Amino acid sequence: MRVGRQFVPGDLVEFFYIYAGCALNNKVAVYLGETGKYNNHRVQLLGEKKISLIDKGLLPYLKLVSKREKLT
Repeated sequence: MRVGRQFVPGDLVEFFYIYAGCALNNKVAVYLGETGKYNNHRVQLLGEKKISLIDKGLLPYLKLVSKREKLT
């Protein structure tokens, strides 16, 4: 299991418990990649309409649920 390492866009990830009251606790998201600005990363939380930006400091709180499948 990859935890807090580089993820590939399209990977399904889950946030660990971050802190009390954090909206990201135990949420599942699709990792969309790094933005290129300020080392932010984009994730699409399941059930949400908007893409969320997370700081690189949150990467250790992510675990890989499912790898992206390559289509041939």
